[in-house]
Amino acid sequence: MLGKLEKVDLKTIWENEAYNFTPWLAQKENLELLGDAIGIELELEAQEKNVGPFRADILCKNTSGDCRKPNFPKNPTQKNLAQVF
Repeated sequence: MLGKLEKVDLKTIWENEAYNFTPWLAQKENLELLGDAIGIELELEAQEKNVGPFRADILCKNTSGDCRKPNFPKNPTQKNLAQVF
């Protein structure tokens, strides 16, 4: 079945990143969809975990190592984006 993508204001779906979006993304089926989209298999290790000098909202494991989804400010910098890797 095909559907049509619609542009929506994400704040209407997930009002708060920490309380709404992160728990939603951490659900197994949503991590599977994300993993499929980026080409790696993700397994949830932890939520809200200290990782070195950073705090990871979600810590996932894949066959080649860890994948983190950090907190981002409204306008992320290159340093913020580098934390993903």
